[in-house]
Amino acid sequence: MTLAQIIAVMRARWLAALVAFAVVFGGIVGVTLVLPRQYTATATVLVDIKNVDPLNGQNFGGVAPISYMVTQVDVIRSARVVLRVIDKLGLRGSEELRAQWRDETDGAGTFESWLMELLRKRLEVRPTKDSGALNIAYSSPAPRFSAALANAFAEAYVETALQLRTEPARQFSGFFEAQAKAARETYEAAQARLSAFQQSSGLITTDERFDVETARLQELSSQQVMLQALAAETRGRTAQAATQGNQLQEVLTNPLLAQLTAEKSRLDVKIEEMSQRLGESHPQMIETRASLAELQRRIAAETRRVTGSVGVNNDVVMGRLGAVSASVAEQRARVLRLKQQRDEAAVLERDVENARLAYQNLLQRRNQVTLESQSDRSNVSLLEAASEPLKPSFPKVFLHAAIALVLGAIAALAVALVREWRDRRLRTLDDAHDVLHVRVLAVVPRVTPAMLARESLAPALMRPGASG
Repeated sequence: MTLAQIIAVMRARWLAALVAFAVVFGGIVGVTLVLPRQYTATATVLVDIKNVDPLNGQNFGGVAPISYMVTQVDVIRSARVVLRVIDKLGLRGSEELRAQWRDETDGAGTFESWLMELLRKRLEVRPTKDSGALNIAYSSPAPRFSAALANAFAEAYVETALQLRTEPARQFSGFFEAQAKAARETYEAAQARLSAFQQSSGLITTDERFDVETARLQELSSQQVMLQALAAETRGRTAQAATQGNQLQEVLTNPLLAQLTAEKSRLDVKIEEMSQRLGESHPQMIETRASLAELQRRIAAETRRVTGSVGVNNDVVMGRLGAVSASVAEQRARVLRLKQQRDEAAVLERDVENARLAYQNLLQRRNQVTLESQSDRSNVSLLEAASEPLKPSFPKVFLHAAIALVLGAIAALAVALVREWRDRRLRTLDDAHDVLHVRVLAVVPRVTPAMLARESLAPALMRPGASG
């Protein structure tokens, strides 16, 4: 059906369309006027997602803003917040509400559960776009009651947010207190073990004493090396003294032996001269040879004495070497024992340091949790309190009237088209072709009284002498 056909149908069926429009429009407007008025009060809270916690330095923005705001909406609608609202307004003791509960449920279930569902039905929480604000709206027939409920939900949400933040801190406070106490006992026990070990071993500054003992060991080792070289030399000289004693440096440089040797040489020369002049039995020869024998005996005795001193010197050097070697072995054992004690002390010191660090960390965490549990600030704050609404939010008369106007027009059009469909008439030239399937040869114009009047005046105006 074309637009021209629709217009023709509406012109022909205008009375039925008008009745349909009046019925629909009047019905919607009438229902709107008799519906009970609902007043909506809105309170606004600010959720600072990017706020940094002043106690632990953490940022609340670790969660995506959309997810975080949806979670806050669920918190506002949670039983924890609703029960707090009920307690704030003292709704548990309302006999009127209890009577309504008995009428609706016949006493089934609990009054608190029914009341929570009743409050949730009229509660609406709307996050604002691109911001951290939440609008808490509550609707009821009483404007003052709506404002009181909206403000109660906002205050209960702020208190619950603070409680949700501080409650885990209170729970962990006792845990960290016990852990800090145990860590302190461990630290004191480790310190006591270290002190007892230091007293038993005599170690106060292990590094300093170890350095002193190590330097002493190095000094004794140097002395041992020197004495070993000297002992090797004295052993060689002693061996030479046993086989070639007269070739020793001490023998060659001894003044007495040099004198005796010179005297012996003189006697040898004298005996050689006397042997040419005197016989072997000559008293002078015998006396000279006796002097030579005595001189040789003295040289041999002095040589034995000098070579004997070399052996004594070797014995002295070997004795000193043995004493120094024993001292070196004793000092090495002392250094090794001191190193072992130092290692044990280092282990005990590390235990003390680890226990101290653990105790300090737990103590710091306990203090931080204690501060968090005593905090009275959170990232949620009341931005705007709800005021008593002056105009009802439902029903909206103008909106419903506009809707009634549109629906009435649709109903009028529908009624006209239905009546036309049930009783089809020829309204336009196209209808003859579409309905009767015939061609239109001519159109007789519709004659109206105005057209007849114009036709009756035309001859008179055309006569001569007619005036207008």
